[in-house]
Amino acid sequence: MPFNSLYTAPSPLPVWPLSGWLCRILISRLSAALLCALLIGAGSLKAQAPLFLSEASKSASKGWQSALDAFKAQKPDRAWAELEALLDKEPGFVDAWLLATDVLDALDRDSLALDALEQAVALAPNYKPQAWARLGALRDDAGQPAAAADAWEAYARTASGEREQTALQEAARLRRLAAAMADPVPFNPVNLGDGINSSDPEYLPALRLDDSLLLFSRRIGGRNEDFFLARRVPDSAATPNWDTAVNIGPPVNTPLNEGAQQLSADGRTLFYTICHAQDGFGSCDLYASYRSGPERNAPWTEPRNLGPLVNTEAWESQPCPGPDGKSLYFTSNRPGGHGARDLWVTRLAPDGRWGKPENLGDSINTPGAEQAPFLHADGASLYFTSDRHGSLGGSDLFLSRRGPDGVWRSPENLGYPINTAANEGGLIVSGNGRQAYYASDRADSRGALDLYRFELPEALRPEPVSWLELYISDAASGKPMAATVEVLELESGKPLYRDAADPQSGRFLVLLPAGSAYLLHIRRKGYLFHSENVVLERDEYLTPQRVDVALQPIAEGAETVLRNVFFETGSAELDARSREELERLVQLLGDNPKLRIRLEGHTDNVGSPEANLDLSQRRAEAVQAFLVAAGVAASRLEAAGYGERRPVEANSTAEGRAANRRTSFRVIGGAE
Repeated sequence: MPFNSLYTAPSPLPVWPLSGWLCRILISRLSAALLCALLIGAGSLKAQAPLFLSEASKSASKGWQSALDAFKAQKPDRAWAELEALLDKEPGFVDAWLLATDVLDALDRDSLALDALEQAVALAPNYKPQAWARLGALRDDAGQPAAAADAWEAYARTASGEREQTALQEAARLRRLAAAMADPVPFNPVNLGDGINSSDPEYLPALRLDDSLLLFSRRIGGRNEDFFLARRVPDSAATPNWDTAVNIGPPVNTPLNEGAQQLSADGRTLFYTICHAQDGFGSCDLYASYRSGPERNAPWTEPRNLGPLVNTEAWESQPCPGPDGKSLYFTSNRPGGHGARDLWVTRLAPDGRWGKPENLGDSINTPGAEQAPFLHADGASLYFTSDRHGSLGGSDLFLSRRGPDGVWRSPENLGYPINTAANEGGLIVSGNGRQAYYASDRADSRGALDLYRFELPEALRPEPVSWLELYISDAASGKPMAATVEVLELESGKPLYRDAADPQSGRFLVLLPAGSAYLLHIRRKGYLFHSENVVLERDEYLTPQRVDVALQPIAEGAETVLRNVFFETGSAELDARSREELERLVQLLGDNPKLRIRLEGHTDNVGSPEANLDLSQRRAEAVQAFLVAAGVAASRLEAAGYGERRPVEANSTAEGRAANRRTSFRVIGGAE
């Protein structure tokens, strides 16, 4: 809430507002009487009879006017000398103290400016109501939020209308800041070092999900913004370190400014902002660039505008992909929002185009500005900046969690000193949820803004997640290839993901909540499908789980294990969780109508060989019965039990026995 100086000075004197003062004064220049008055403080001056300009002596008025003239002439040093002499003689001269506030403010002597104003309001609290507002601002700059709130509340009692409301809002903000400062959160930022930071500004960090790649913006020579990429140094799990960042080059980096970027979870898609591009729809638009194959050598494609549904004549920026790869969150001032800037989400349609964006609603968006969204891999923890939602000052960092009903909860402030009375920029959170990355111009920066990392307080961390890395290949040739991957919840059968692996590397990365079991199906035309059953333990230190999948071409003798067909111990009755797997087998037989298969049952060596042989036969026949009931001709099916005679692992361990207890199928005819 800016107010002009108490005694207006001509521009360009920086009389309001000043921040970052150094609290340095030249005590030797003060007379003994004035120094005594400043050190004694306002409490003693309450007994001093106030002297106002309207009743001052001729000599006092002349001295005050001389100081004001010098101040208006942009000679604050001379003005202060005049006031110093005047206040030495008339320590109760209220107008002189008020003018001294302006003069000392212009001289960057913040401590003395605050003391001078304290003297003035102590002498005459009702003389100039705007002095209370000025006092609130000076106390705020001096790091006295509770006392500053008192001053703003005093000003509100003299004001009305919009000024009263603004003063009360400022007082409330300062009360929040005082409370937050009294209960700080752990915060110890660490500079990312010389491999990342330079004398140029670095900002807007982005990470691949597994924290192996760090992408950020650098403003080179104060003009051109480019993207730089650094790779994580091996064997640095406890404290991530990075090699020297390199410019990622064209076609992404151009003579235009590129910025506000984020990577997809698998690192294959780069979403970012380009302003004033020839194919743009507005001032700034959202773009995507892709790459395929081995990441170290694969080039990025030419950037592609996300289209007229996403980009408008307004401003679109700060994209952040959702962990499913099918949603994209961003900031815009487009019509239809709740305030100056809102958070929106667009979703990928089956035809590969991004759909009409949806506003995240009034639980997130306010009449102010919400910006810099970052949705963590858990899909439920949204970090963003806002100048509302009860900020501590300017724009603060907030966290909103999405409930099981899909509704975003009321945002919580990340707390002091992550947030301060200044404006805070956006941050991102590592895949393991433990570290946050952001840009700051702290004292140890290499120049302007640098990138920093800090441990995120436990209460502000996202839910634990893990991820699977599949590498799919042809079993006959060993070459990587693309295939369709489906991921479902094992217990409910709820589908979670369906996408294609990278055709060059065969890589497929999927994010999943920790502490659950999942069913995976991998299929490609001309091949037997492959299934996996994966349990992701809930663990504080999660690492990617790699699964190598060799798809078998459909040929006589080819075999696939049905890893998601389940029986109770010692029973041949199919568990309900087996339905999804068996329906995939029905689909395979439907797509290949000449195919004939043999269903094969196997056990471990626990129990008698005779009992195991009987059990394995009955289990194979149970699967056969399911397929016949689903419409598969019985003539296309055989069932055989082998008991414990064909182990694939040693029965000496629990893991080995679990691998040997399996049901599989083998092609026995009809392969084309």
